[in-house]
Amino acid sequence: MQTDPRFRDVVAGDFSLMQGSQAIDAALADVASGAVDALSLERVVDGNSDGQARADIGALEYNSTNWIPLILPVLSSRMDEFVGLAMVNTSSETAHIALSGFDVSGSPSSSTYKKDVAAGSQFSILLSEALPGLKQGWVRITTNKPDLMSFTLLGNGTSQMDGAELSSAISTKLLFPEIRKQSSSDTQLFVVNPNPEPVEMVLRFRTATQNTLLLTQTINAHGAFARSFSSFGGGSVSAGYVTVEVNEGKPVFGMEIFSNGKSIAGLLGLDMTRPHATLYAAQLASSSAVDTILNVVNLGTTAVDLTVDAFDEAGILVKSVVVSKLAAGQQYRKPATEIFGLGKDLVGWARISAPEGKLVGSLSFSDTAGNFMASLPLQGLGAREFVLGHVAQNTNIFTGVTLLNAGAGYAQVSVEVFDKTGASKGISLFELKSNEKRARLLSEYIPELTNQEGGFVRVRSSAPIFGFELFGDNLLRYMSAVP
Repeated sequence: MQTDPRFRDVVAGDFSLMQGSQAIDAALADVASGAVDALSLERVVDGNSDGQARADIGALEYNSTNWIPLILPVLSSRMDEFVGLAMVNTSSETAHIALSGFDVSGSPSSSTYKKDVAAGSQFSILLSEALPGLKQGWVRITTNKPDLMSFTLLGNGTSQMDGAELSSAISTKLLFPEIRKQSSSDTQLFVVNPNPEPVEMVLRFRTATQNTLLLTQTINAHGAFARSFSSFGGGSVSAGYVTVEVNEGKPVFGMEIFSNGKSIAGLLGLDMTRPHATLYAAQLASSSAVDTILNVVNLGTTAVDLTVDAFDEAGILVKSVVVSKLAAGQQYRKPATEIFGLGKDLVGWARISAPEGKLVGSLSFSDTAGNFMASLPLQGLGAREFVLGHVAQNTNIFTGVTLLNAGAGYAQVSVEVFDKTGASKGISLFELKSNEKRARLLSEYIPELTNQEGGFVRVRSSAPIFGFELFGDNLLRYMSAVP
């Protein structure tokens, strides 16, 4: 060709064509119907809308499918740590997946990993196997199926592990709610720029008494920012949050990893553009052995009265606490034992609300000895159907599923477990009454399920509910919670 073919992003190795390319529908030779391109997608389509289906010039056919990017942080290349990825194709057709790696400067890795995932099946892999040359940076996951469910597990598999669900949801305003800087703990901040242009990022640290500009920094196209909070200097910190804002409407992806000295927890950056007036914590444990920290930020422009309600698993309201005049921009972060002061053990859930409030938040829970720790975002909206993306159930490892019906009526619920191929391994049918929470091992939902590595769980409900799954070893040396 004598003209610019208009590749989407040559630097990132993306040679798909953009609208207006002269290569669209311009192949000189006829291509047989049913042929596929380099990504196994249909080759002969009408890309320029002239009514004639014809192949393009080049390796990738324009308009054969819509690619949905998912973003995965690669936090470390240390030999004693791993980053694993699991993907579930919930659609009725094969999903074509490609993994492309980038280092923190934005330079692409030398290879791309490609995989077809059959309809209704799961695929899992360690990133060290998919992209063995990739060190600290990130991975772009592209797929033709927007309903692909994906999540990551990271840790060392013996004493530290946590996970987070991945999606294509990225934002121009992110909030990291768990900031720790003490002798035995630190928070790692990770921000990815998936855009083909640089972005300017502004980081601020906020507490009840200060609003500090940490830095303004440009992140290269396809680059990343990775830094520990302790590297900013200053004294010890046990509370506060960090905000990330980027320019020109170019969204970024963020994740934080924090520790208590023994265990780690991972949490995606909270989207500040989507606050809620009511948030739900499906996990609440308060005792001398285990505690839960509730962490809420008021993103509104005025003070609000915050109500924190504690329920037991049967749905009975145990105690209600009102926090008066939580100022605009202020964080409320306390352990459940301190919030409710019950003087007795409680296992249940919590509701945090403010009339016309704009709230985001998270929870973290751990044993008081610090042997395990996990974290979850507080949720504002339930769902009638969702997929929990992995199963690991044997004599050493357990998988648990927690479900919460915070609505006013009953919910008819099904929990069905599938193996990697999509074959059903059992189903449990039950009813959740209003405000009831059910937390069980998979082997309790489905007694015949005793040993399974890989697969997924599909939850269906007649009314919106909340849920997450929990992984851990039977000695409770590590635990991972994934919504």
